[in-house]
Amino acid sequence: MSDVTELRGFSVSGNDLRIEAAQYPPIEGVSGFKLSGPVSDSFGSYNQWTTLDFQIKDLFGNTRGMRIYHDGYHSPWLGILGGDHYRSVYTLSYDGARLRVVYTSSREFNVATLYMSDPSVFYDLGEVGPSSLSPIPAVSKIYEIQSVDFPRPLEKNMIFEGTGYDHGRVGAEIAYTVGKVRYGLQDLVIREPSMGGADLITQDRTVVMQARFIQDFSQFKGMNWEEALQSQLGKLVSKLGQDFENNHSLVRGYAVLSYVDPSQPNVIKTIVAEVSAPVMR
Repeated sequence: MSDVTELRGFSVSGNDLRIEAAQYPPIEGVSGFKLSGPVSDSFGSYNQWTTLDFQIKDLFGNTRGMRIYHDGYHSPWLGILGGDHYRSVYTLSYDGARLRVVYTSSREFNVATLYMSDPSVFYDLGEVGPSSLSPIPAVSKIYEIQSVDFPRPLEKNMIFEGTGYDHGRVGAEIAYTVGKVRYGLQDLVIREPSMGGADLITQDRTVVMQARFIQDFSQFKGMNWEEALQSQLGKLVSKLGQDFENNHSLVRGYAVLSYVDPSQPNVIKTIVAEVSAPVMR
């Protein structure tokens, strides 16, 4: 996340709004970026502010409502649609793939991530080997990717210096990479954690993925790290079962559990469990 992001310019061409922004310090060499999207047909008002609504579309076709506020004197500021209301944007940043919007809601900070380009290029999947975990009911195949490497430092910093939200993003992005690279799923969509339900799903709603990343095993009291992996993978498989019950168009699912190996603290590994949807639902 950059320390300072400045909105430097606004322009409208036809029905499209363009916002130019600069961030300092640069993130992965990105010092400036643009936001663009269709605008509403007319201006609105909120207290003493004139408002203009617009939408941003991400790589997956998801849109997020945004709003510009301006009183004609001070610097304009942004809002992001959350539920039925626009929430005040605290800051935003761009790293070459993720547009991250930090906003306030009920006096708390929340994060929304929009993927503007493919995040799978930031992960290199290593060799595949057998998993040491015990068999899990409903799982037809289980294996382990013995290392996940990172072409740039940002993703590794998110793991070792980031928040729980960062860990969730990395876990979902590794799952996305597994789906795209190992299974040829070209229409996977990464969903925002706050939406609940599946972490990833194909656009035709036939394949679902549940993902998690574990950076620190000390959170699992009374279990060693192998027991914690067994427990957490079982929970992901159970979530897939719930997804199958809630969406009868699904035909298969994948539980993708990534973690920092406690026996090799700089090594990231990923366990993948394949699950077929029940024939009778």
